[in-house]
Amino acid sequence: MKQKRRLLWHLFPSYLIITAAAVGALSWYALKYLKHFAMEQKARELATIARLLEKQFTPLLDPLQPADIDALSKKIPRDSTIRITIVLSDGTVVGDSDENPANMDNHANRPELIDAFAGGAGRSVRYSDTLHQRMMYVAIPLYLGETPAAAIRISLSLSRIDQAIRTIRYNIAMGGFFIALVATLLDLAASLRITRPIEELTESAARFARGDLRRKVPLSNYREIAILAATLNEMAEKLNSRIQTIIQQRNKQEAILSSMMEGVIAVDEEERIISVNQAAARIFGAPPETLKNRSIQEITRTPGLIRFVHDALSSHRATSGDVLLHKGQDKVLFARSTPLKDPGDRQIGIL
Repeated sequence: MKQKRRLLWHLFPSYLIITAAAVGALSWYALKYLKHFAMEQKARELATIARLLEKQFTPLLDPLQPADIDALSKKIPRDSTIRITIVLSDGTVVGDSDENPANMDNHANRPELIDAFAGGAGRSVRYSDTLHQRMMYVAIPLYLGETPAAAIRISLSLSRIDQAIRTIRYNIAMGGFFIALVATLLDLAASLRITRPIEELTESAARFARGDLRRKVPLSNYREIAILAATLNEMAEKLNSRIQTIIQQRNKQEAILSSMMEGVIAVDEEERIISVNQAAARIFGAPPETLKNRSIQEITRTPGLIRFVHDALSSHRATSGDVLLHKGQDKVLFARSTPLKDPGDRQIGIL
C-alpha cells in the first residue's frame, strides 16, 4: 500500500504557496506603482521647467532669431542634467543645449513634438542611440497668436531613475524574502498547531486499541477536535466499564466452575477444548491449563467419550448418556451436553 503523507505536509505547502503568491503579488504591485509614480513625478517636473522657460524663448520667435535661441538654450542648463531643444513647427531644430542645431536631424516625427504641435503637452520615453541610454522627453508648444510656431522640449536621462528603481526592486525583494521567511515560519507553526491535536487523537486511539483505556485524550482548543476527543474519552470509559464487567463475570464463572464437583468441559466445533474446570481435569489426570486448545482425541483414548462428543456436536441439541472410562478399573460417567451458541444463535460448540 502506498505510504500516506502526514496531514502537515498537505497543509503546510498550501499555506506556503498562498503566502508566496501574496508576497509576490504585493511586491510586483508595489514596484509597478513606485515606478509609475517616479516617472509621473519626473514628467511633471520637466513640464514645469518647460513652462518656466516658455516666456524666455517665445519673444525670440518673432522675428525668428536662431542664434539667440541656440545661445539661450546652451546657457540655461549649464549646471543641470536636463537638455533643452527648441524645434520649429516644421521640425527644424533652431536651438539645443548640447549639440549644434545645424548638425541635428529634422524632429518632425518625434512623438512628443507631434503631440505638442497638436496643441497639447507631449511626452515619450525611448532609448537614445546617440546617448546610449533611456531618455524621457517632455514638450510643450510655443504660440505666436493661436498657432504653435515652435516647441520647447526638455529631456532627461532616466539612468538615475532606473538605478533608483533597481535599488527599490532589490529592497522590495529582500523585504519580501524576509516577510516570506517569517510567514513560512508562522505557516509551519499554524500547521503544527492544527495537526498536533489530530496526532494526539491518533496516538490515543492506538493506545485504546492496545487496551490502555485509562489515559484520557487531552482536549484541544479547537471545538471540532475537542468534541471528537471528548467522544473518544467517553467511548474509552464505556468500553473499559464493559471490559471490567466481562472480567468480573468471567471470574465469577471460573469460580463457580472451579467449585463444582461435576466436571465441565467446553468444546468447539473442531472438538478442541476451550474451557475445563478442576473436576474435569482430575478425571483426565492433568492440570487444566495443559488441556486447553487440545482435541478430545489427544487427552483420552476412551471411544465412548469421543463418540459422545462427536454425536453431541452433530445433533445440535441437548443430549445425555453413560460413558464408560477405562483407567485401572472401570468407571462410568453420566454425561450431559448442551449446545454453545454465539449472540447470533449460531452453534460454536458444546458444553
